[in-house]
This record gives sequence, C-alpha cells and structure tokens, in this order.
Amino acid sequence: MAVFCKPAIMLRTSVFLMCVFCALSSNAQVFWSEDFGNIPGCNSQTADGFNSGLGQWTVVQVDPGANSVQPNVWYVSATEAGMGEGNCGEGCLDTPGLSNASLHVSTDLLGDLGAAYFETGFGFTDTDIRAQSPIIDCSGQAEITMSFLYMAGGNNDDFCSIQYFDGMTWSDLGTLPQTALTCAPQGIWTAFSVALPASADNNPNVRIGFRWINVDDGIATDPSVAIDDIELFTGAPPPPPDIFADFTSSETIVCAGDCVEFTDLSDGPVTGWTWTFEGGTPGSSNQQSPADVCYDNPGTYAVTLEVTGPGGANDVLTIPGFIEVEACGLPPQASFTASSTDICAGECVDFTDTSLGDDITSWTWGFTGANPNNSNQQNPTNVCYDTPGTYAVSLSVSSAFGDDSTTENAFITVSDCSDPPEAAFSSNVQNICAGDCVNFTDQSTGNITDWQWTFTGAETANSTNQNPNNICYNTPGSYSVTLVVTGPDGNDQTTVNNFIVVDDCSAPPTAAFSSNVQNICIGDCVNFNDQSTGSVNTWQWTFDGADTQNSNNQNPGNICYSNEGTFAVTLLVTGDDGDDEVTVNGYITVADCAGPQAGFTASELVICEGDCIDFINQSIGGATDFEWSFPGADTPSSTDANPTEICYQSAGQYEVTLEASDGVETDILTQPAFITVEECLPEPAPPVQIGSSTTLICLGDCVSFTDLTEGNTSNWSWSFPGAVPSFSTVQNPPQVCYLNEGSFDVTLELTVDGEITDSTFSNFITVVDTCGPIANFNYTPIVCLGQCYDFENTSTGGTSYFWTFEGAATPTSEMENPTDICYLDQTGIYNVTLTVTNQFGSSTSITQQITVVNPPNVNAGPDQTIVQGTSTTLTAVAGNGTGNFVWQPFEDVLCFSCPSTVTYPLNETTTFIVFYEQSGGCQSSDTVTVFVEESYVVGVPNSFSPNGDGVNDVLFVRGNNITRMRFVVYNRYGQKVFETNDQSVGWDGTMGGRELNAGVFGYYLEVFQLDGNQQIIKGDITLVR
Repeated sequence: MAVFCKPAIMLRTSVFLMCVFCALSSNAQVFWSEDFGNIPGCNSQTADGFNSGLGQWTVVQVDPGANSVQPNVWYVSATEAGMGEGNCGEGCLDTPGLSNASLHVSTDLLGDLGAAYFETGFGFTDTDIRAQSPIIDCSGQAEITMSFLYMAGGNNDDFCSIQYFDGMTWSDLGTLPQTALTCAPQGIWTAFSVALPASADNNPNVRIGFRWINVDDGIATDPSVAIDDIELFTGAPPPPPDIFADFTSSETIVCAGDCVEFTDLSDGPVTGWTWTFEGGTPGSSNQQSPADVCYDNPGTYAVTLEVTGPGGANDVLTIPGFIEVEACGLPPQASFTASSTDICAGECVDFTDTSLGDDITSWTWGFTGANPNNSNQQNPTNVCYDTPGTYAVSLSVSSAFGDDSTTENAFITVSDCSDPPEAAFSSNVQNICAGDCVNFTDQSTGNITDWQWTFTGAETANSTNQNPNNICYNTPGSYSVTLVVTGPDGNDQTTVNNFIVVDDCSAPPTAAFSSNVQNICIGDCVNFNDQSTGSVNTWQWTFDGADTQNSNNQNPGNICYSNEGTFAVTLLVTGDDGDDEVTVNGYITVADCAGPQAGFTASELVICEGDCIDFINQSIGGATDFEWSFPGADTPSSTDANPTEICYQSAGQYEVTLEASDGVETDILTQPAFITVEECLPEPAPPVQIGSSTTLICLGDCVSFTDLTEGNTSNWSWSFPGAVPSFSTVQNPPQVCYLNEGSFDVTLELTVDGEITDSTFSNFITVVDTCGPIANFNYTPIVCLGQCYDFENTSTGGTSYFWTFEGAATPTSEMENPTDICYLDQTGIYNVTLTVTNQFGSSTSITQQITVVNPPNVNAGPDQTIVQGTSTTLTAVAGNGTGNFVWQPFEDVLCFSCPSTVTYPLNETTTFIVFYEQSGGCQSSDTVTVFVEESYVVGVPNSFSPNGDGVNDVLFVRGNNITRMRFVVYNRYGQKVFETNDQSVGWDGTMGGRELNAGVFGYYLEVFQLDGNQQIIKGDITLVR
C-alpha cells in the first residue's frame, strides 16, 4: 500500500445509469431458459445428447483438423456446480451433495474433473469443439438479449467464444473475458449478457452455442469455462453491477530510471483493466496489477485506472501527481583493473574502468612508462610497455555529481622474459629386448622451436619430431641418445651414454593355468585360463572325466562334467624355444548336489526407518518354490523368487527366513539380525556465516560482502547500519561504502533449506579516520609438524613488508605473500609478526600465534571378503575422532563423510581410501580392500517410476557375469515397446521418444552367463507415474 506524503486529487468517473436500467428491467420478458437441471450423486454425462426437456444439445467439431487424438470434452454435471453470481467455483468431487449442474469443458483422458482442461505439451489434446443448444423458437420476439452466468480462464491460445445460428449460418458474438481469480485457483461466477443479431427477431430456427479452442502446448489453466442459467429475453437488460476503481503502488517517490509495481484494489466483479501511466514506460497496460513500470525523467506524473465489468459497468480513477520522480545520483569513486599486471617487455595491457557513481561522463588516464602514456577512453586497450620496470597508473573521473582520482603505484610490473632452451628427455622404457621399440618424450625447458635427435644403434638413427615414437633396436648392447634443442634465445645439447640397454630375451615356455571354479555339481561347467609364461605358440589341454576331454584353445570355456569324482587337468605348451607340461591331479572335484539349498542376500543390510530394500535369491539345487518371512517389515511374507520393496518403519535388528523347495525336498535358512534399521535424524540447518573483502577500512572505503552459509539458501536480506547502501537483497552485495568513523554491525536474514534464520555480527566492520598502513594477514592457526604453509597478506596502505616466523625453517621473509613456510623441528606455539611500511616511511606491525601439532593416525580396518552384489560396513578409527573423515571412491559408499559407513552392493574387488583431517588441516590416510567373490544371480525389478527424480527412473536387467542377453518389454496388447541386448541400456518408460502411461507391462529375458548357464525369465513390470 502506497503511503501519500502530499495531498492527492482523485478524479473518478462512473458510468452506471442505474436508475435507467432499474426502470427498464421491469419490462424484460424471459421466453427461453436453460439451467442444466440437478444431477445428484456426482454423475456426469457429455453435453452431446443432453436434454433437460427443452430439446437435445449437440457437440460438433468446428474444425475437425484442429482436434487431435484426445481433445477435451464438453460435459454437463455438478463436478463444476452452478453456485450463483458472485460465488466461488465448487464441485461435487470436493463438496459432496452439490447437484446443480453446469455446462463445462473438462478432460477426455482423465474424465470429468470439473471446469479444468488438460494439456500434455505433445499435441495430444488440441481441441476445437462447440456445444450448441436445441432449436429455439423466437417467433413473435424482437430485440432479443441473452444472459448467463459463467467462469472462464485460458490464455491467448485457449479460450471460449459465444456463437449464434440464424437457421443458415453460424456467426461469432465475441470471446468470453477471463473471470477474476478471486477464488484462485478457481474463478468466480460472473454475469454476462449479449444482444443477439436482428436476424434472431421472429426467427423460429435460432440456436446459441459456446465454442472452446485450446492448443496443446502444455500450458493449461484452471478454470477452463463453465456456463449456467442461460436466459433469452426481450426488453431492457438487467442493470450492470457496481464496480469501483482503486489501486496502490510499491512506491510513490522514486529515482529516475527506477521501476514501480502497481496493485489493483478495485471492488466489484471487475473483468477488464486499462491503465495509463503518464511519463512511464510502458505508458499503458491491460494487466490487473502491472509490474515494472519505469520512469526515466524527473517530474510528477498522474496514474489512471479504468475498470470494466459485466453489462457495461465502468469506473475511472485518476490520481494527479501520484508518482514523483527525482534525479538521484552518487558521486564518482575512481577505480580500475587491468587484463594483466605482470607482463613481459614488449607486451600490451587492456584497462577496465570499475569506477562507482552515477552518470560518469569523462575519464583521464595516465600510464607512466607506457605507449601511449595517456587516454580519455573509458576502457583503454593496447597500452604497451617496452622497458622492464614497475610503473604507476592513474585515473580521474568526473560526473555531474562530482569528480575523483586514484593512483596505483607500481601497478604494472614489466619483466625481461627471454627464455633460453635447456635440453632434457625421458623414455617409456630403457631396458628392452632385441626387436622392441621405444617412445621418447621431450622434457626440455625454455622457448624451443626445433628438435634434433640422434639414436645410436637404432633402426631410425635421427628424428626432428618433438616426441619421437617407435624407435626400434634389433641388436643387443648399450646405446647413447643425443638431443639438441634450438630457440630464438639460443640452443642446448644433452647426450646420455648407455641410456638404452638391449638384451637377448629368448626364453623357453613354462606351463601354468587356473579356472573360475574347482568344486562343482554334476552337470556343471568350468572355464579354464592359461597363465603360462615365455614364448608360447600352441596349447594342448587334457581334461580327465570331462565331457570334452581335449582342447587346443588358449582359454577353453564350458568344460562340463557329468560324473561324480576328482579329476586331473593337464596343459602342454609349445614355443620357439621349447615346450613344457603341467598336470594337477584331483584339480576338479565333482559332487552329487541332490536337493535344494536355500541362500539369499539383500540390496542393503543397514537402512533408515521408512526405507525399503530388495532381496536377492541365491538358492541352488533346482529350487522352484520359495517362502520368505520378514518379521518387522510392512510386508511380513512373500512367495516371489526375489522380493522387492520390503519396507521397515521401526529401528531395530530383524531376522529373515527363506524356505526353498523343489517340490520334493525343502531347505530352510534363517539369518538372525540380518537387517539393521537405524533412526536417521535430519541434520539441523547450518548457521548463518558471512565473509567480506576486508573488515578494517579507511573512512570512505567500500567493502564487498559474501554469503558463506552452507545448504540451499535463498531470500537474502542484508542490513548495513552506517553504510551506503544500508540494505541489500542480493546474495553477495558488492561496494558497500562507509562514510563515518566507528565500528558497525552487519545482519543477514535468509532462508536456509526452507527455514528462515538470521544472525547479527557485532562490530564486524571497523572504519578508521587515518589511512596509514594497517598490518593484517590470513593464515592457518593450527598446522601439522613437517608440513609447509602459505601466508596471505591482507594489509592496506603498505609498499614493503617484513615477516618473522618463530620456529619455522625460514625465519624471515620480505615477500608480500610468503609461501612454503615449513615447521619441521618440534610442536609448540610460535609467533608470526608482520611489519608493513608505506611510501612515506610510516609502519605498523601485527603479531599472531600459530600452533604446531603432530599429524593424526588413521586406521581403515582389515581387508574384507564379500559375495558379489552385497554390501559391507567400513569403519575408520583416527586420533581423538573429532576431525573430518572422507571415503573414496565417493560413489561406492552410503555416507562418504562418516567414520563408519556402508558400501553400496559391489560387483568387483575395490580398494577404499579414508582421509582424516583434524583441526588445523592435519591429514593422514589409510586403505582397506574389499575382495568380491563372483555371483550368478539374474533378475528384473517388478516396478519403476520414471518421474525424473533420479531414483528408479530407468529399468535395468540386474545380475553379474552376463556374457549375452536379450531383454524385450511388451504392452498389454502384445506390442513390443522396448528391446535391448546391452545390460547397460535400460528402459526409461518411453516408446519412440513418447512417454507411455502408467500400467502393467510384460517382459521376456534370455541370458547367458560366464559359467555357461542359460536362463529364460518372464514376468510383469509396473510402470508408476
């Protein structure tokens, strides 16, 4: 609401003619009406065929080509109930008992939901349909008016128009205006009337209709359109309702260039708004509450709002001088940056004006030692420096609000960057066999344009490539390599004698082998792997007791055994330098594995309250029937082979039991305390934290502030008492200037992870009246013994610096920002002193203390062995345990920052690294390896939800050691909607790029695994939207 600080003259013009309408309304005679009756029980019917006793309504496609596969539909029902003029839209779906029916547009795809249409964004619901009345006999009637109650939403592409039929031709009587969203998201029932054309007079064949059009661009509104209480009458129409124009604004006094938001406060059933903004941009608007009306020129300006309503209701409100625009300007404050401040002689620099202030009109630059040495451009480019040295840069700026100058001494440093070459090289190997080749890598430094290599004893004796590859040596011996490098600043040569050593590497073969399994059941198969060494050309395998007793393959697979017993395996390898044979007696043991054996694991063993897990059946021995028991779970039992989505709501440890049967024998496995459910409390919102470019400044200086609060932050509100500006709503406010001496608070209020919080930082900024040098620096206050650290100089006003580091290997430094200051001898507390001197010889010092501590120890625990596809718990112990832990790989653990965490199901052996950092940044690390044994379980989840939330969005075939597969998904009509032969390619719930509806789909899966096993699995998948 605007607050007026000056008198305002409001001019109002109202056009109602109420008395005339009252006098005429008594002559109105209704000769036809349709109220669509009462339909109890929330029953719905389409408008096509509706008959209330006056005749049958029909619905036609006006432009059949504009209607797509599932256009929206005209209905008659109380799902959008007729509520009477001035009342909010309601329906029987939300308010049972409502029965007064209306004519309205709703969806075909989802049924009659009331006056709310549906759009997909894919062109499926494009609509152009007309609901038309039965024939109306207007014989003996003249000067006919139609009135009705309605609600309407839509937009430029989605709307309803009134149509009229004279017995021969349909014509359009205009588009229904959108009704006010006073009852958002529904509309308000509003009266409307329109005069029928003269062709309706004394016409026995009149129809009236309502045409609905929408374009399926995915932008639908609520409401669509609803019609009730239609009347045709002769005589004077009813009087228009009372409406009154009124408005306010976000501001009434602004600066030139600022913008204002206007808010409509009009009273009554307003349907149209016409704004006029004197001196504003835009100068007019038809929005209800226009935003961003901007004023560029100082002055006082009137604002006018004209509102219209049903039946010709109209009101106009003009407030002269409502907006006052002032010329506001900040004085200039000169500042600048450069594309580079450290350059080589002969290079050029681009300068950028970063001065503050309004309407700066002139810039005067001075460049000591440069060509050119001055400029009047705002952002000079190509300012070149030919002579090494340090040079000052100055800038003066002017505007109508003042002028300012600044000089940065020693701002540009110009160096002599000549760089003579220094030859050096390396190679991928140095000791090779005769006939092998070597790749060489240039490691020379300096500015180099040419390389000359010499390779003694090689097939290729010379090369001019920077990094020569495939340099081959055929004769045993030791050979030198020479590299000569040349550049614009000179040349250099290096020769390394005996750099390449070539040996005669002929060696006889040694036979060896392994297999994927050694203990199997009758009928199982084994894959063998050659592990022989030396030069091998041929392999001869002998498999005692196997169905296939001989093979010449290097790595024979699918060697199957049909008889019980222990059997030998023999491998004979032959090469150019001889042959070798190895026999391992009793290598393969074949057992009679009669009867089922129950076994299982789960997708997770440790979960939070409310989480769900999948169980993986690992039973063997021909089991076909399964009975699961899940005490404490929402689903206490299951007969699925691989139950999914088993959910636990309460913390505790729970046993799991599986009965596996082949129809004759049964095996039962119970694993107590198999599932652990923990109470996982949400973390509290992080505290408000801020930072600034500096906290100690001179009078008139400016500070940049930064929001450092962790989490999802928004809605920033800064308060800077004593500063200009004194508040800000940006996340990181720049250039907050202080014009008075003293200490000042800073307050930040913001929303963190959905919660509003704030904090005030007392005396955060200190402003002093003197601008001599101020010593200050940033550093790490607690450091590790044996490590090195950098110090950041944050002093102001200084030109030279002297540091003293008590207890450090480097006791003093004159660098501005010292690096690699090492503490190597002993732990303790030491002083660090910085003395800052300016160009006038004035100096000041600051001393801060640094604590040196011993580094921590961390232990990741012993190595572990698990079954493929299962999880395990990793626990690290370190120091006093109060530091920060980080596990890698991040993606393989449930909580990468917890000292104790659970891995995700692993399919291969993985080595985990845990890093531990205690206060002060001291770090240490340790590793633990989780060895994974192979698993041959395969399956498909029975449901997935491709809704884009990153969880269960794609359906994959699950399992390990799959060598070949075919996975096909069908819809309920038997049509193929997805197929893949690649386990890494899953179904995302689409067909031909179009999202499919939620429902049940069938699948067929055929897989071949590394152990030779073939499986065919069929089942159902539920797609959830």
